[in-house]
Amino acid sequence: MRRSFIALLAAAGLVGGCRRAAPALTVERAYGYVTPSSDEVAVYFVIVNPADAPDTLVHVNAAEAAGVMFHRNVTEGGIVRMEHLETLVVPGRDSLVLAPGGIHLMLTSVQPRSPGDSLQLSLNFSSAGLRLVPVRLLAPGDTPPGEQ
Repeated sequence: MRRSFIALLAAAGLVGGCRRAAPALTVERAYGYVTPSSDEVAVYFVIVNPADAPDTLVHVNAAEAAGVMFHRNVTEGGIVRMEHLETLVVPGRDSLVLAPGGIHLMLTSVQPRSPGDSLQLSLNFSSAGLRLVPVRLLAPGDTPPGEQ
């Protein structure tokens, strides 16, 4: 009887050579800077991809904003400009850091917000799917999460 039960569990993939679920992609330490004189918010976070294969952030939505763009700061001839990116690739077994002076999200035409408020982003990855990410809004000069 015991052998039959173990055989049944093995056939169902519950013991023995069952496959583990792929490690989950995470988004950590999300924050944005808000200023009273602008309706744009720059957003930063860290995407951690423990899977073997790369994943691509293909779309972001924020209900509080008219638009969301992927940008990278580029310096040419001593002048810094923002370069538009179509997608963001997160290498396998690695992370992608969105930080001031580098890659970031730019939310446009954001409904009025104040430091201390939050908003929610919907991030859509090609493999990992949808991730809902709360973003804490800070005043310029405030210390970002994880750096206290």
